[in-house]
Amino acid sequence: MQFYSVSYPCGEIFIPSFYRIPRPLFFHPELMDLSNNAKLLYTLLLDRMSLSVANSWFDDHGKIYVYFTLDEIQSSLNCSRPTAVQLINELDGAGLISRRRQGLGKPDRIYVHLIPDMELFPPKAG
Repeated sequence: MQFYSVSYPCGEIFIPSFYRIPRPLFFHPELMDLSNNAKLLYTLLLDRMSLSVANSWFDDHGKIYVYFTLDEIQSSLNCSRPTAVQLINELDGAGLISRRRQGLGKPDRIYVHLIPDMELFPPKAG
């Protein structure tokens, strides 16, 4: 299949699912230096939060957490294990996530944090 030759026929509207990348990841002064893959991983983690809500994955304080293993990161971003670790560490270092180890071979709980000063970057109108 050649994607460039496939177009939407008149009258047929099909919009594939997509990810919304938060604008502040590109314009917030403290986040502009994040790698593009780290920004994409943050977006995937935000998307994963809907699954967490559906599964009632809340801690004792009512905070939502996600599970996203290194294997899942590698598969989703087509990267090596060291790169997946680096991306998680990059988000953690930027304060966009925090992790809680569970031990006994269980995956870490990942808490996705709000982007600071999000209100300074409202969605573009129309």
